[in-house]
Amino acid sequence: MLEKLHRVARRLTPYQNVALGLAAASIIAVVVILLALEPAGSDYYLYPLIVLFLWFLSIYALIDCFKEIPGHPREQKGFIRKAKAGISRSWSWLMGILFIASTLGVIALSWKLISLWIKDY
Repeated sequence: MLEKLHRVARRLTPYQNVALGLAAASIIAVVVILLALEPAGSDYYLYPLIVLFLWFLSIYALIDCFKEIPGHPREQKGFIRKAKAGISRSWSWLMGILFIASTLGVIALSWKLISLWIKDY
């Protein structure tokens, strides 16, 4: 699992700043809509912008967390180095599981928000 996430993250690495910029732009647009525009006409773009923010933030998190992963503990020499590599690798596995769970949450939330948006408009 870590190797697959690492492979995807390495392919998307050139787009890391783009993902962060688009996430920032979409959250800024949400804030502007909520604070500056009239409530009646501003809801049309609110749900899609929230979905875009969540997806671009997820892409950025994938790239940032998995562009470098620690090696296998068996590649290290010495007990302390193997233990450190094992702990580091375990942390990466935990981050991978949390990333997949949060991505499933983003999928569910996107589905719900888009269905609400389609129903309302």
